Amino acid sequence: MAKLTLLAASLLLTLSIVNVVAVSSSSKGLRGCEKFLTESCRRVRDDSCRERMKLCCGELERIEVQRRCSVIRRLVKELLEDFRSKQKREMLQKARNLPALCRMGIGRCDIRVPFPPSWFTKFAYVFG
Repeated sequence: MAKLTLLAASLLLTLSIVNVVAVSSSSKGLRGCEKFLTESCRRVRDDSCRERMKLCCGELERIEVQRRCSVIRRLVKELLEDFRSKQKREMLQKARNLPALCRMGIGRCDIRVPFPPSWFTKFAYVFG
C-alpha cells in the first residue's frame, strides 16, 4: 500500500513538473512563428513566406486550441520590445490573423498592446 501511495505521489509530481515546463516554454517552441512574424513578407503567397507560415502553423497545431491565442500573445509581447512602430503594426496584424492563416477555425486572436509611456506623455503635453 505504501509503495502504491509513493508511486501515485511521484506520478503526480512528474505530471506537475511537465505541465510547468510546457507552460513556461510554450512561446520558446515557436521559432517558426517568431521568424514568420518578424521577417517581412510582401505577400503570404511568396514561397519563403509560405514556408515560414507552414512551419509556424505546425508549431501552433501542437498547442491546445484554447491556449493558442494566449501563447501567440506571449510571443508577441516578447518580440515587440525590439521593433519600431511600423514593424510592430505589421507583426501585430500577422499575429492576430495567425489562426485564420493556418485555417484553425478560431478566427482572429484578440491581441491588445498598451501604448508606450512616451505616447501618454506627448498626448498630455499637447492637450494638457
